[in-house]
Amino acid sequence: MSIRLLFVEDDKAQLSLFEDAIKEWNEAHPEVSFELMVATTYEEGLAQLSRLRLDAALLDLRLKGGEDKLAGSRLADLCVLQYGIPAAIISGHPADFDRKAEGHEMLAVFDKGDADAYDKAIKWFADLSPMIEVLDGTRRNIQARGASVFYGRVWPRWNSYEALAGIGAKQLVGIVSRQYASHIADILGIDSEDSVKWHPFENYIQPALQEIRPHTGDVFRFEDGLWIVLTPQCDMATQKTDPILLAYCDTEALLEDWKQHAASLKPASSKSKRDGAEKYFRKLVNQFEPAQHFLPPLEDGKPLVVQFKKLRTIPLADLQKSLAKRIASVASPFLSNLTQRFGSYVSRIGQPNIDISHFS
Repeated sequence: MSIRLLFVEDDKAQLSLFEDAIKEWNEAHPEVSFELMVATTYEEGLAQLSRLRLDAALLDLRLKGGEDKLAGSRLADLCVLQYGIPAAIISGHPADFDRKAEGHEMLAVFDKGDADAYDKAIKWFADLSPMIEVLDGTRRNIQARGASVFYGRVWPRWNSYEALAGIGAKQLVGIVSRQYASHIADILGIDSEDSVKWHPFENYIQPALQEIRPHTGDVFRFEDGLWIVLTPQCDMATQKTDPILLAYCDTEALLEDWKQHAASLKPASSKSKRDGAEKYFRKLVNQFEPAQHFLPPLEDGKPLVVQFKKLRTIPLADLQKSLAKRIASVASPFLSNLTQRFGSYVSRIGQPNIDISHFS
């Protein structure tokens, strides 16, 4: 693959050194090569980021332009936090880097004083190539789906958008953005011949999507195990319901059978074993047990069995204080299944027993 790399540096000698390093790398590693884009000031770098489809950026810390002498630091933050691409700082004074996203794996710092600094930086970007390739493909896929959303759904209703009373451009951007995002998600999730089937990994959001308060489907780790929130989100947001209802997540109930059948799915297993394993997992996915709800492994390879028969309540204020104990949220495409099944379980009426001897 070819990585489109932005290099922002105002020293011509340093630029020449880096171009030579890139050329040597490309000749030695054709499987992961670099296409170099160059800017010499903060403003030029910002323009390149907004105009081009870039995969990564290497930035000098002390750039011309910008609001301060450490403009490269501001540019690095924008790369990661706004454009979503990995960025690295290279400087003779690396300790001066004001790292807002400190500890983030998409940011790195290299010392110009090291003789092999550029080689190290190139190697760091190359090691990220699998992620960069997937991110690039994801952006292209979203762009293509977004085009179909625009001409198929947004454009035919554009007069309706424009006619929204009292809506300014900023609010309209928010409305259309939500339409784009929700429709694209719907399209990508629809089962079809050419769609990619859902992976168990997609059942969860980590870290949790709602940062400031609990949400339906949030999984908390307390001293006695994992518990999942069942109370409707609207009631928590408006604080109309207190306390909050949670169900116990059993991580041991299926573990032994799970390991055995997971091993039987491997290609080396016999057809009968694979067929048996597929039947087992299909049964779980189809939620065969009314009093339970199956969720794929969240951690340690242990599947979760939500036990509707084992419930507890926690005051909303206490749960709010426990957000640090929240380890994940059930993703929205899977959340309705959890809540509907719980509603179905608690609303089962049953029927009086009939003495079957009378049927004779």
